Amino acid sequence: MKTNKNSIALYLSFACMAVLFSCGSGEKKLTADEFYANMIATEDSIYTTKTVKMTPEKAEDLLAMYEEYVNSYMDAENVASVLFKAGELAMSLKDSEKALANFERLYKAHPGFDKAAYALFLQGFIYENFLMEYGKAEDTYKKFMDAFPEHELYKDANFSIQNMGKSPEELLKEFEAKAQEAS
Repeated sequence: MKTNKNSIALYLSFACMAVLFSCGSGEKKLTADEFYANMIATEDSIYTTKTVKMTPEKAEDLLAMYEEYVNSYMDAENVASVLFKAGELAMSLKDSEKALANFERLYKAHPGFDKAAYALFLQGFIYENFLMEYGKAEDTYKKFMDAFPEHELYKDANFSIQNMGKSPEELLKEFEAKAQEAS
C-alpha cells in the first residue's frame, strides 16, 4: 500500500489533536500556538504548492479545527484570520449558515482587522447569491457601503443592490440599452 507524505502529516496532526483533546483533567491541553501549528500543518498537507488535495471530508475536518481554535483561543492574536479562513472554507463547502456566522463574528469582534470589510461584503454576497434573501443582502451591502465608502468593493456592492434578483437576460438587455444610449 502506497501512502504519501501529505496523508501521513494529515493523519499525524489529527491523531495528535485527538489524543490531546481527549485527555483527562490531569493532562496538558494544547496552547494556542501549538494548536495553531497543528492547523497550519493540516493546511499544508491539503494545500500543497503543486496540487490541492482537498476532499469534502478533509475540508470538514479543517473547518472543525478552525472552529475549535476560535472557540478555545478567542484571545489569540491570529483568531481573526482563522475566522476569515473558516468563513471562506464554509462558503466553498456551500455551508452558508456557517460562513455567515464566521464572517459576522469576525466583523463584530474584530472590526479593525484588515479583512473585516471583506467579511461584511461576503455576508451580503452569501445572502444574495446562496440564500436568495435579497432584503438581508441589500441591508448588508448598504451597511458595507456606509462603513467603507472608499473600499475597492464599494462599486460591486452598489452594482449588486441595483441588479439584485435580475436574470442574466434582464441584465444583458439593460447593458445593451445603455450601450445604445451612449452611442
